[in-house]
Amino acid sequence: MLKMKNLLVEAPEDVTADIEKAQTGGLATAVTIFSKIASDPDFQKIANAGKTDGNEGDEVISVKDTDTKASDLYATQMEIGFDKSLKDAMTNEFQCVDFAFESKVLMGSPDGRIPLLTAQVAGKKVVLDGHHRWSLCFMINPEANMAVTEMQMPSGATDEDALIIMQMAIAAKAGDVQTKTISGQDLMGVKSDVVKQYVLDNIAPEGIEAFKKGDAKLDSAEAIADHMAAAHTTILKRKGEFERKIMPQAGKSGTDQDTVNTALGQGAINFSEPKPSDVTEEGVSKLKEHFQRIANIKG
Repeated sequence: MLKMKNLLVEAPEDVTADIEKAQTGGLATAVTIFSKIASDPDFQKIANAGKTDGNEGDEVISVKDTDTKASDLYATQMEIGFDKSLKDAMTNEFQCVDFAFESKVLMGSPDGRIPLLTAQVAGKKVVLDGHHRWSLCFMINPEANMAVTEMQMPSGATDEDALIIMQMAIAAKAGDVQTKTISGQDLMGVKSDVVKQYVLDNIAPEGIEAFKKGDAKLDSAEAIADHMAAAHTTILKRKGEFERKIMPQAGKSGTDQDTVNTALGQGAINFSEPKPSDVTEEGVSKLKEHFQRIANIKG
């Protein structure tokens, strides 16, 4: 007699144990573990079983496109690239200064590129990916509206919870987890006087003109330097606690952020108490249905 139990797909328990360690050991541990097991077929089955675990809606993370003022956002990352946060503003590169002072919503950065990835946690909005774009915009005009893709985390969730879930989702969709380290000077590791001096040394006439167009009071290198240094002082108070090298990087890992966001929004990422029995394969399901029909006929 054919034994149904032998046909059922069960992933090894050690993969489940690894996932549990990743979820409970902090972000650094999560990145280390997910980077090792992301390509494992058993991990892939379990991690993508959010809709077959008996409750299709328990892991739905609302991910919506909206807009948020730069001044309403907080960093999760403790390091932010200095040059990437300041250089473009010196010459109004990509019209970044113009964009930051316009009333229309910015696509994630003052130069109109891509939305920031953020999360609503514990009563505040935090940046998960796109920190240097946020800091650039903040120091040009803190009141600028930035387009964001925002995760709506459950009540009581922390920014670390959001980051761990995002890393698991990237691992599930990319089969890999890759990260980046900071290059060059750290914006969050210098005093605001350093920012002021950088602006004084590097602001170009076209940069001054763009700032003046956006705010008539910002009509000189000195005024702009004071303005950006003051904004930097505020940014320092919003420093995150996580190193750059463990932050989410969907593109570098081999997928795109939209794919990851869609999976989270559909509840497809099995991050809530994942286990081998959550996995259901179409062929096994159909076979079980076949034997059930035979049993019903005989009954």
